[in-house]
Amino acid sequence: MFVANKNEGLVCILMATYNGEKYLVEQIESILNQSMTNWILLIRDDGSSDKTKKILVLYEAKDPRVYLIDDAFGNLGVTSNFSRLMEVAYSTGCQYFCFADQDDVWNKDKIKLMLEALIGIEKKQSEVTPVLLYSDLEVVDSNLKQIHPSFMKFRGLRHPESQQLEQLMTQNVITGCASFFNKALLKIVIPIPKAAIIHDWWIALFAAAYQNIFYLDMVLVKYRQHDKNQVGAVGYNAIFNPLSKDFQNKITNSRKFFFDSIKQSYLLLTHLKSIGCNRELLEKLELFSRIGNYNRLKRVLLLRSNGIGRTTFLGTLILYLWCFLL
Repeated sequence: MFVANKNEGLVCILMATYNGEKYLVEQIESILNQSMTNWILLIRDDGSSDKTKKILVLYEAKDPRVYLIDDAFGNLGVTSNFSRLMEVAYSTGCQYFCFADQDDVWNKDKIKLMLEALIGIEKKQSEVTPVLLYSDLEVVDSNLKQIHPSFMKFRGLRHPESQQLEQLMTQNVITGCASFFNKALLKIVIPIPKAAIIHDWWIALFAAAYQNIFYLDMVLVKYRQHDKNQVGAVGYNAIFNPLSKDFQNKITNSRKFFFDSIKQSYLLLTHLKSIGCNRELLEKLELFSRIGNYNRLKRVLLLRSNGIGRTTFLGTLILYLWCFLL
């Protein structure tokens, strides 16, 4: 059982595992080989039935920076597993935090570069200001062969330079394993409610409420795609190809996803009210969370007039369509 040590590490890496034996060793080795060494790795397994737990125990014995959280909460699911990790991480003396998937491979300078960038941002603001930084990723197949050099371009995503919360209410552009954030942000997001769609989106929404999401235009992660990905990456062209299976899956899932984003916005609204937030943003969150109360045309007009959309023109049009058909 992990016991907080206030002298352990500057950066805390959070890894949630579940039946990940096939690629786990490569990922952990890429973390152990980081050029920046002042970190700890917290891992919580979610009840694996393969050799994942045995691999983790071996690495915990091998390196004193690796800690395996052994608790009685059982199988929690991805979001709640990360939430549990975040709660434990907050009790450490670490000041900076990042997520690690069990199946990726990190650039050896990932922590170093992201830490330097985030500290630079804090110097211009304050270390008590919630900040989230994220990088680009290389999309690779199960054997680490490149599918696309840029996840952002592959998915047709753009970093929201302004109106960050308005653009993230209905779409997440931040990939958890590419994100890096400070303790001020961690403090206000834990615990993650079960109704939140996914942990990385929930955290991004809080950072966006402070207009403090920053993009590091570097590829720092090999984002492995395989048949057991929890989320994964589907190319932008495939999503909008009516003949592709990905397009059909997108249509099937997008209606539920749209409704879930409305529920998540209402959940976020209640949390931000409790910690204090820009009144105008709170009003926009409330508007979106109650968008179904208006007639079809007014829904679209209200979204447009309040700057609520997605990071691309086509994505915003699709949002308007779903809102109209609500």
